[in-house]
Amino acid sequence: MARPARGMGASAGRASPATVGRATTAPGADQASTLMVRWRRAAALTLAALAGAVATACSAATEAAEGDIRPADGATLVVAADLPAPGFWEGGAAGALDGGLEYGLAQELAARSGLGLRVVDIAFTDIVHGRLGDADLALAQVSITDGRAADVDFSVPYFDSAPTVLARSEEELTDLATARDRRWAVREGTTQAGFVDEVIEPTSATLFVADEAAAATAVLDGRADMALLDLSTALVLAKDVPGLAAIARFDTEERYGAVLPDGSRNLEAVDTALRAMDADGTLAGLVTRWLEPRYAVDPAALAVITAR
Repeated sequence: MARPARGMGASAGRASPATVGRATTAPGADQASTLMVRWRRAAALTLAALAGAVATACSAATEAAEGDIRPADGATLVVAADLPAPGFWEGGAAGALDGGLEYGLAQELAARSGLGLRVVDIAFTDIVHGRLGDADLALAQVSITDGRAADVDFSVPYFDSAPTVLARSEEELTDLATARDRRWAVREGTTQAGFVDEVIEPTSATLFVADEAAAATAVLDGRADMALLDLSTALVLAKDVPGLAAIARFDTEERYGAVLPDGSRNLEAVDTALRAMDADGTLAGLVTRWLEPRYAVDPAALAVITAR
């Protein structure tokens, strides 16, 4: 738009035959010429303003798009999960999912960026080391730790947890000293495995198992006295498995975060979406809908053991 403006200015600055070399001028010619120049200038200014408005709108649209998650697929957000995960991913296999807190979270993340959703089943040990395959991120009850952050990017937290004791219904546990005298089962590669070794420090060898269900089975068949699990997993298993109960939790806080590949371009967008879900009540609604009905007891009713 600047070019016509410059051109019109040059034309107006030149001497014309109407003003040089003639004693008379046709009636109204100067007025008509002046009006034409003014009209052209007004038109140029109007077009310039319109161009500015269009540029501003385009800029705003670009900024909005940059705030969205940009998956590798282009139109589909691929989310990794370690299946099955009762309460978090309901339905079993990746192609038959029908609910759960993290499934609902994945749906929200995709919807808020206008994307489709595909879920892939990846082993927990691969997820925590950043081996996500073609997934853009993982939602797998992964506690945020400094050690894991060396291999992956973590989102802002979306769920609070704590190490929780699963045992036979008749068992009790009230202090760390008693915990040291018990035989423990724990899933290998989890923060609970480290907690047993570094905090509880049991006098008997720890039984490391492949998953939480195997830990519960070890307690039932007597190979272990107690299992240490994430809070929600322990509460769900206590309700699902007859004879077991969540009897206590330790006063150590853990927080789940979405796992993204190290250096992911989507970290800021995922953080923004999770903060929005926290602010608008979406996260609390997912907990109320999918986890609380699966709990054996209210988490607040559990005995709390001081981990010192």
